Amino acid sequence: MYYANLTRALLNEEITKNRFFKLCRCINNLTEEDLVYFKADITKNGKTTIKEDRDTIDDFRSVGLLMEVNEGFAYTHRAFELLKYAVDYENEVIIPNDFPERIMISTPTWKDIDKIFNVEGETLKINAILDKDE
Repeated sequence: MYYANLTRALLNEEITKNRFFKLCRCINNLTEEDLVYFKADITKNGKTTIKEDRDTIDDFRSVGLLMEVNEGFAYTHRAFELLKYAVDYENEVIIPNDFPERIMISTPTWKDIDKIFNVEGETLKINAILDKDE
């Protein structure tokens, strides 16, 4: 059913071939149970964040349906496309315009490392813990 819905969306020129194959990959890598849970979770109360089952989060992240945000995990634009064009094709699905900001983790510089750690011979000492603002 999911592949048929995606095919209909492609033939109706609602999605591109590239998007079709990306969404097919999501369906291929998720179980029916995952897709049922996905539909229920993404549509409840208009919330786009989940903090629950670790395996489900990992599965959804692996196909690009979730991104890490400050509040936990949020559904991506691709997730709403999967809902609209594959999982719930017969109903009207509105894709939100704005999504929470993705968490960006930066790599510490040598200057940052030198502020925290002090090496004396074979001993490693921790100088201090940096404030977030530094």
